[in-house]
Amino acid sequence: MYICYFDESGIKAAPHRKQKNAEWFVLNCTMVIETDWLTVLNALVQLRKDLLLKYGIRPRDELKGRDFRSGEGAFTGLNIPRRTRMQIYKEILNWETTVPISTFSVAVNKNQAIAKGWSDAMYCAWNFALNRLHVKCGPQNEDERFSIFPDQGHAAEVIKWVRTMRRFNNVPSHFGPSTLPFRIDRVIEDPNFRDSKKSYFIQIADLNAYASHRSKYVGPVNKMNKNLWDELNSPFGEARNLDVNRNVGGPPGIKVYP
Repeated sequence: MYICYFDESGIKAAPHRKQKNAEWFVLNCTMVIETDWLTVLNALVQLRKDLLLKYGIRPRDELKGRDFRSGEGAFTGLNIPRRTRMQIYKEILNWETTVPISTFSVAVNKNQAIAKGWSDAMYCAWNFALNRLHVKCGPQNEDERFSIFPDQGHAAEVIKWVRTMRRFNNVPSHFGPSTLPFRIDRVIEDPNFRDSKKSYFIQIADLNAYASHRSKYVGPVNKMNKNLWDELNSPFGEARNLDVNRNVGGPPGIKVYP
């Protein structure tokens, strides 16, 4: 069984014309097989100890992707320059390639998704993410299942979507305008929400979400390293799940819509 941690970057509402760099909503899924969970947790605990010794970042402080750019949050009072913060971000993403973690993101252009009939960008992102998890745990992997652990927030909506897609879900056919039934029936139970301040796994999903959001592939911004998403590929391994868009193409490990 895959334990799947979710976090997002960006807001789901359509951007106001005066809002800069707000055209994308990104949802990240970071996965660990249940038999590897304790191994990865122990490695995460050691990572946070190393960050304390090397940079003074306390293990109880929450790491958020946007704070690496701004210097706020866990970096408050540490006087760590932005260049060093980007190096720390890079080190953490490189660390993911040394442990059994797999991650992918869904990046939704909010205005274009709504124009194509989606009720909102967050629903669009969750729909694509759940469909891809179901494919990963599909008939060719008959014994595989997945359990969902999202960050707190939007609980009622996410539970509703998961329950609905478990019973009623259609996807477009590759052979014409019709749709085919594709029930997401390999998800175990309702989503189990976590407080990101108390979950190292959710914090890693947050860093992955922001790295993909502000990458050269989606929505790069000033004062942010646009190549961080590529740091999830190193000589130690590939942490990005390249199967997420192997058939349709696109950035490595990122489903971009539309």
